[in-house]
Amino acid sequence: MDCPNCHKPLTEGARFCGACGTQIPKTPAPAPTTAIPGVPPPASNPHPRWVDKGFFTSLFDLSFSSFVTTKVLKVIYVLSLIWIGVFALGWIIVAFGQDAALGALILLVGAPLASLFCAIYVRVILEFVIAVFRIAEYQRDHLALARAHAEADGQRAAA
Repeated sequence: MDCPNCHKPLTEGARFCGACGTQIPKTPAPAPTTAIPGVPPPASNPHPRWVDKGFFTSLFDLSFSSFVTTKVLKVIYVLSLIWIGVFALGWIIVAFGQDAALGALILLVGAPLASLFCAIYVRVILEFVIAVFRIAEYQRDHLALARAHAEADGQRAAA
């Protein structure tokens, strides 16, 4: 790239020209594409119908084309962590009610380890669920893109 003022070559990422001091405007990064290799992009439909819908739209989508699970998984995870904490606290209280040494053991070893294992278990289960739903969403989007490309190809062939 050259300086727009003095036309001297610029170093990569320069904000000012080293020769004349002119401020160099930032060039915007190219927009990411979702093109399928070997398939030309469709000529129309700049706003595809497979764009992510909101929570309530997904919740009351009777065609089940939009998933609500991916939107509520964070809430489910936070509620699970709260439940694990309440369970651990209850376990500690019961252990201290039976014996002080048992309570101390549960407080320092048992409850933290059990909470950690439960949190890991819940996290792995929820990650598996989100992976399954994201695969379904990506396949739906891929199919919609392929159909849009096929429609565009069909329109070009008919013309």
